[in-house]
Amino acid sequence: MDPLLFTLSCILSHQGREYYLPMKIKILYEDKDILALSKPVNLHCRSTGNPENITVMELFPQLKMAHRLDSKTSGILIGGKNSKAAALLIEQFRKREIQKIYIAISPQKIPHQTEALWKDKLVKARKGKMKISSHGGLTAITFVAMFPTKNGTLLFLKPQTGRTHQLRVQSLHHGLPILGDTLYAKSFPHTRMMLHSFYLSFFHPMKLKRIEIFDPLPEEFFRFFSPSTFEQNFSVFKKRIKELSSHF
Repeated sequence: MDPLLFTLSCILSHQGREYYLPMKIKILYEDKDILALSKPVNLHCRSTGNPENITVMELFPQLKMAHRLDSKTSGILIGGKNSKAAALLIEQFRKREIQKIYIAISPQKIPHQTEALWKDKLVKARKGKMKISSHGGLTAITFVAMFPTKNGTLLFLKPQTGRTHQLRVQSLHHGLPILGDTLYAKSFPHTRMMLHSFYLSFFHPMKLKRIEIFDPLPEEFFRFFSPSTFEQNFSVFKKRIKELSSHF
């Protein structure tokens, strides 16, 4: 089934002020208990304390989010439409039972296709940043497959943990900063941060079956590779995930 498309082009009253919101949001999955949407770039999940920032919580008040995406990250955001469903999804995230795959572009080039399991310790740094530490911190684990493109590197990222800024910090630390990341990679500006939550699967707590959700890549990504190249590389990545599933 094709995703529903909601166009939020309206005057929204927010904290006594009015805003014009020309925004298209895809509903990727919905039933009476679960809602998954495609979060656009620059839309915040929760309040930042800045009244200028409209949030997912305000646009979809019925959604009790089970996780968050950075405002600069686009892609799949899922939650419950009631407290029970939300709590069960949150528990799946806690137990690492929800599978996620992100797509990123780095301007740095690699000589050939490769893969790695990144295991690092993250700690808080200054000005809202995180950093890698050799002296303890929260464990961050990500399986990554890297494919060279003519303009850089295509990354398939499968996080096993959900630390703040995990993929952005680990990519930078391992020599592959994400293009357009204005917090961690200011030397590589772009029209947006090239990080997208592409795939998510979860066990539906009411229907008692696994559901897979895909959010197609934004057009900007195909400036770096063709759709057919992406499909071929994704097939390779999925095969490796299946082969390594006992390690995750």
